[in-house]
Amino acid sequence: MKINGYPKCEPDECFSSWIYRASMKQQLPRPIHVEEVMECFDYTQDYDFSVIGLAKVAARYSFDVNQLIWYFRPESMWILPCRERQVYCVECLKSDIAAGGLPCWRKSWCYLYAPICPVHRIVLTRMDQLDFKFDKAWSAFSNSDEWSRHVESCRNLQSPLVYNSIGSKAIRFALKA
Repeated sequence: MKINGYPKCEPDECFSSWIYRASMKQQLPRPIHVEEVMECFDYTQDYDFSVIGLAKVAARYSFDVNQLIWYFRPESMWILPCRERQVYCVECLKSDIAAGGLPCWRKSWCYLYAPICPVHRIVLTRMDQLDFKFDKAWSAFSNSDEWSRHVESCRNLQSPLVYNSIGSKAIRFALKA
């Protein structure tokens, strides 16, 4: 999706991720301020999947509300609560940076049934600290300790105890599919 003068929304990107990337851009038709956007969500609603919040943002910035709701809608109602959306794909964030942009937070990481990145087919990494801000993708990318923990967690899947657990069997099955 492209809104004139604003950064292109990346496939599968969450609203909070896009609005953060837009707020970092210099030349915009109307500058976006994250604090104003948070006001639209009353500081408590779901920044990514609240139709009411998206409608308020659309009104404030003269966006097409139907376009925002259509693009940022969830693919499933099996969404993790906001406080639980703390997992991400290391490789996706690396790819975003390698493409010359800011990292994007993906909707596919927000679903209850998604322990694996659908693009890279690797186990998602959990953030150390809870992060509810709009720059969550950047926080995840810039936390170098998490890169080493991700590598270690992948090695742990090879240990006999973990390797034979039901969860790891499901992950290995999904990776083969």
